[in-house]
Amino acid sequence: MRTVSSYLDELIDRRIARNDADIARLLNISRATVSIWRSGGSAPGEDQAAALAVLLERPEFVAVCMAQRTKREDTKRVWEVVAQMLHEAEDQTKTARHEGGPSGNLVAWGGIEPPTRGFSIRCSTN
Repeated sequence: MRTVSSYLDELIDRRIARNDADIARLLNISRATVSIWRSGGSAPGEDQAAALAVLLERPEFVAVCMAQRTKREDTKRVWEVVAQMLHEAEDQTKTARHEGGPSGNLVAWGGIEPPTRGFSIRCSTN
């Protein structure tokens, strides 16, 4: 399973954000919080995970975050399986789209469109 840090790297690689400070600004959180996520000390909560999943167009990110946040091994395993299933479903969707199937992706199918550049996502840090 991919790490939270690898998804944060993807935000930068895809030029959704320039750096960790930019990620923090997008989510209206501190740069220190992003650093904690990167080090594996914590993971985004539900609101931040959902916002980042939309930005990345990767619904599995929410499950990855929940797997990292949980303390119970059995619960962690459930979230890991959910993350894998969502990742595989998204891959199948992209393959179908490439082969002339339905357009869009799982996130868009859910009625959630990724925000445009410069759009500020405000999340509770509770």
